[in-house]
Amino acid sequence: FQMRVLVFFSLLVAFTSAVEMQKQCLCSDLNPCIASVPKAIEDCGEKCKAHVTELGADYPAVRKCVLDQQDDIQKAVDCVRAAFGDEVCASKPGQEIPRRFAETMQLAATREMNEGLKKSHLVDEAVPLINHAKKAMGCWIKCGQSHSCAKKLDCGVKLPSDNEIIKVVKKCAIDAGFNTKRAKEICECLAHAGIKQLTPMCPKIIVS
Repeated sequence: FQMRVLVFFSLLVAFTSAVEMQKQCLCSDLNPCIASVPKAIEDCGEKCKAHVTELGADYPAVRKCVLDQQDDIQKAVDCVRAAFGDEVCASKPGQEIPRRFAETMQLAATREMNEGLKKSHLVDEAVPLINHAKKAMGCWIKCGQSHSCAKKLDCGVKLPSDNEIIKVVKKCAIDAGFNTKRAKEICECLAHAGIKQLTPMCPKIIVS
């Protein structure tokens, strides 16, 4: 669920492989585009669902596990947007910012996932799922890139470092209610939806 919030912001950023400056998106252009992001997130879920079904899951059931949390996911998204403030976009033309890298965002997210597994003492048990999780994460971020508002508008948004983004997303997710108890409930929902590999892991999850 932190990943869904993270993807929201991936959808705003045009990631490229070149180190160069680019114009900052105007708020007057960016804000209307943001309204289309929830639909794009659903599209990314459909596009990346193979990474879920490969584990034996029933995708509609998995999707319901996610949609049942939609209100709190939106709270987390709103929290992150508020944390980044009004400087994400420019009020007038002429501002420039550095381009961003999809790979560094994915690395930061992977590090956070690994830290969470260590805290829950689930590293060994999670090994069979880690590759799937990494592939799914890559799929979501690439999908976010393809739907990016900034890419459509040929501009960029001003965000903190990738590690800071992950930190803010995590805090906002917890503040929105995605604590240890909720994480266990979601894990159990996903296990019942067919991801049986999660069953022994759910009781051990710790969110901190």
